[in-house]
Amino acid sequence: MKISIIIPYSQRGTQIKLCLEGLQKQKMPFGDFEVIIVGDANDTLLNQGEMIIKHIPFDVSSYERFPFAMMRNEGAEKAEGSVLVFLDCDIILSSDFLSNTWLEHREEKKLSFALRKKLPEDSCINSITEVRRYRCDRDEREEVCSFFGGNYEKIETLWLWVYSHTMCINKDEFFESGKFCENLKGWGLEDSEFAYRIMKKGVPIVCDTKSRCYHVWHPENFDKSRAEGYKKNLDIIRSIYKDPVLDGLDLCAGCLEPKSMLKLVSYGMSPQALSLFLYESYVRGYQHNIAELED
Repeated sequence: MKISIIIPYSQRGTQIKLCLEGLQKQKMPFGDFEVIIVGDANDTLLNQGEMIIKHIPFDVSSYERFPFAMMRNEGAEKAEGSVLVFLDCDIILSSDFLSNTWLEHREEKKLSFALRKKLPEDSCINSITEVRRYRCDRDEREEVCSFFGGNYEKIETLWLWVYSHTMCINKDEFFESGKFCENLKGWGLEDSEFAYRIMKKGVPIVCDTKSRCYHVWHPENFDKSRAEGYKKNLDIIRSIYKDPVLDGLDLCAGCLEPKSMLKLVSYGMSPQALSLFLYESYVRGYQHNIAELED
């Protein structure tokens, strides 16, 4: 088995239907990859013709927040593929995604991620063939990268740009690196913490600019509790690594405060893009100052 695709899932039937349809259209043969759904999948979801689908039952109702890290780790434990793809159920992959991922990972241990095009709020699609009807917004990472020369290899904070909606890594490296941290109890940063750990080990992080993926629009609920959870997780990460450069992540937390988000959106700015831009600028300035002190 070449690739295992791990999807945490609960009660998003329309989204996962489109996600699985995208997987059915992959150029890679069905026998070369498997899909592992962790959550409350039903028989209809599990019956997708020739595609190999496993189900790991997981009751999310007893958790205060959706336990992404735990669900992804459980999926990885049951994976038979040599490369893991952590995929969100609201993502539609281009037909060459798995083939590109295999070529990227088959000979070298690394972590990769893809950018996603965002279907607009007024989009309502029943099949992935309808995606072409809509003009999609750019990924905020693509927007920010353009400010720094357009080369992802030159981004100093690329680990923060790794979102787990399409995170790909060799299975051996995933377990050797300690899996996703389940001690982060608030909202967000499980993917960033793992990518930071990978970066510190010297494992390459690359942005897959060949593949495309689409984010199926759904209402977001970024409220005060999410903002507080983000800060709690941030404090835990900084207490683990004690890296001064992580102090700059307060800039990101400030952008993601609900009131700040509303203001930024009203000004036509993406809070996510601004937070990534500010932190990349902070780290570049920090490194410049360190270099001057060393000279």
